[in-house]
Amino acid sequence: MNNGFEECHEVHKLMTNFPEKWFIAGGWAIDLAVGRQTREHHDLEIGILRDDQKAVFLYLANWSFRKVVKGELYSWNGEQLELPIHELHGVYQGRELEILLNEHDAEDWVFRRDSSIRRPLEKSILHFGGIPCLAPEIVLLYKSTNPRAKDEKDFKNMLPLLQIDQACWLNDALKIHKPGHHWIKELKCFT
Repeated sequence: MNNGFEECHEVHKLMTNFPEKWFIAGGWAIDLAVGRQTREHHDLEIGILRDDQKAVFLYLANWSFRKVVKGELYSWNGEQLELPIHELHGVYQGRELEILLNEHDAEDWVFRRDSSIRRPLEKSILHFGGIPCLAPEIVLLYKSTNPRAKDEKDFKNMLPLLQIDQACWLNDALKIHKPGHHWIKELKCFT
């Protein structure tokens, strides 16, 4: 398949036998939802649920991991990480993988920046081209915090493809997380 998703397919192959939930996050999740590569990507992030960090450490046992603590990288040896730590960087034979720990409870994905913002787990992980991805409305919520040019582009590319419930969820989440955000007007969701 020559659609620009080779790196995503490689990660999918790597994670195929991972026994827990995992998903592509960030800009690649948006492009997979759009169905084509819309821009250059400098990294690929996957997400897992926070409770599954030990499982990913064991699954990728040959990888060397570092955790991000207050913007600095420190060795991670599989110890249980709690908020605010949510980012891991793995390296193996020149390959790199960024892993984002996602908050959740039994039924919902939970926004780490405001636990009142939630999305049912079954609506939080979607499949595009057979690859699990963080739902685009959740990716856009993260991108809304300090949107850069690439985040604005991701929003513009995804906006016409959002289902009504996705757009309304994002609209409501933005009103809590970033009241007055310019994306709210563009979502045209009057809830």
